[in-house]
Amino acid sequence: ITVSMTSEFTLYLDASAVSYWGEANALTYVYMYGDSGDHVSWPGEAMTALGNSIYSLTIDEEDLAKFASFIFNRVNPDDFSEVWNRTSKDGGIAIASPSSWDSLNCWKLNGSGLDYDDGNYTGEWVEYDPTSIMVDPTLELDKTSISVKVGESVVVTAANIDGTLLAISNDTSIATVEVSSPSITVKGVSKGSTTIAVSDGKTDLSIAVSVIEEEAVPTTFRLYFDVTALSWWTSASALTYVHMFGTNGDVTSWPGNKMTATTSNDHIFYLDIDLTSLANCQSFIFNRVNPGDSSVWNRTSKDGGIAIHAPTSWDDANCWKITCENLNENIGYDDGNYTGTWVKI
Repeated sequence: ITVSMTSEFTLYLDASAVSYWGEANALTYVYMYGDSGDHVSWPGEAMTALGNSIYSLTIDEEDLAKFASFIFNRVNPDDFSEVWNRTSKDGGIAIASPSSWDSLNCWKLNGSGLDYDDGNYTGEWVEYDPTSIMVDPTLELDKTSISVKVGESVVVTAANIDGTLLAISNDTSIATVEVSSPSITVKGVSKGSTTIAVSDGKTDLSIAVSVIEEEAVPTTFRLYFDVTALSWWTSASALTYVHMFGTNGDVTSWPGNKMTATTSNDHIFYLDIDLTSLANCQSFIFNRVNPGDSSVWNRTSKDGGIAIHAPTSWDDANCWKITCENLNENIGYDDGNYTGTWVKI
């Protein structure tokens, strides 16, 4: 064998004629052995995928000189011992090394072959210029899935454009698109999902688009009062009010604002309060009110007459829940013993 003066040699396999060679994430190995018994372990040495079904292996020239026969194997990536297909020549005889490595460095397959043992992967040794193996870059997008708010836009940038960049929205009622190469601007029109088809004439790609609505900023807070522990609270058609006040004085006039019973529990009441008023509230008194004259029959308070203070954070609490049970309604207005706690419902 004639070997060039370089210390390393790159061996190539060109499997571009075999359409399925790289399918199923198959790996490519080359098994090498010589007349004196030198060989590598089966199924061989792993080759590097260069693109376009071209594979390479760099090997020391001294080692290469030991090998006279080669088998290129298509290997199961989940079980390296399983060879799906192998190259061979003339009914099972492995491929013999070329007459000279100076001019021949690549085994080029000419046919698709059949099964593992068919021996009909016809091919030939050819000279392969490494620069020809470089794969031309194809169209790429920096984002292939985006979320955009109604009325707002997101820019997707294309790279490796080979031709005229085009983009078309599959549903312009959901999202529109404008192209100013290399930028693709997608604008949300209405809530929903659609796809933007992108092409440069050679490569077709797509952008998955989800258009969402701007979340409404809350202007009110729902305050709850849970008096389930006092079964008699709603007797005599009593109404429930909440009186609120702060350091700057009353936020509501006595006995407060009327609360509404929830549909799921007539002993849980609520009141929607605008956030500005809520910010001024530091103390609360929940009142059981005479429906005839708005006089207060019973009221909640804490620690002997001190009103209930607002929680540390309204994010963690929105309901004052009475925790005492079976308290007699006749205990009256000034008892100050309707104990409870702030909870989140």
